[in-house]
Amino acid sequence: MYEITRTETAHGLVFALRTEGGVSHGALASASLADARLPAALEGFVANASQLARTLRPEHAPDAIRQASGPVMLALGNAIEAEGRAAAEHAATVQRTLIPPASVSRDRASEYRSLHRSLPVGDQMARVKTAGIEELAALLEAPDLAGLAEPVREAVRERALRLFHIERAGTQADHRKQPSLERIIAVGPDVEAAEASAAEGIARLRAEGDRIEEAESSLQGILTMLAIMLDVPREDVLRLAMGA
Repeated sequence: MYEITRTETAHGLVFALRTEGGVSHGALASASLADARLPAALEGFVANASQLARTLRPEHAPDAIRQASGPVMLALGNAIEAEGRAAAEHAATVQRTLIPPASVSRDRASEYRSLHRSLPVGDQMARVKTAGIEELAALLEAPDLAGLAEPVREAVRERALRLFHIERAGTQADHRKQPSLERIIAVGPDVEAAEASAAEGIARLRAEGDRIEEAESSLQGILTMLAIMLDVPREDVLRLAMGA
């Protein structure tokens, strides 16, 4: 059968599995999963499966372990669905943030795209690093017409996330300049407050994106471990988890 060890870490529960045939696999039940019930369900299943493997005859243990897998399959399916919802919400938030602010003019959009189309990739990248919101909006609207390579497109998205957020924050009432002893009659946006708000918002987006990637890795590892424990293909575990 197999031997499983469990270690509690700051990132969650780490399971190390080794079969009699010498197959080794590690899985992290991440503490950052959107559905926090999966680690406990997995821990319970591992304990139950280990006991069944010790107490039953080798020919009877596999079927008994498969029959005991219902709760962990349900928990895995719930976790996959929760992460799917979180990923969709994150993607939608990024897309909303990349919508150009209403103040952006489109008058020079074709000119900006034509200029980039004439540049080599290195010069495109250098220009994007200092591009303003109108140029970024033009490139985001039609990156193919601008002839942008994928690394340049990613740089455009990164810069647009920051500058668009600053532009929107600067027009909001809570980021207007406030009266001070230096200038009682204050007019215009508080640029520092707007930039701080933008940095905070982007940090949240990136942190959630990183969490989702960690969750994907965690779920992949757990699925593989369950496939080994149940002696079935990975696709069967996914099908069972999703109730198919």
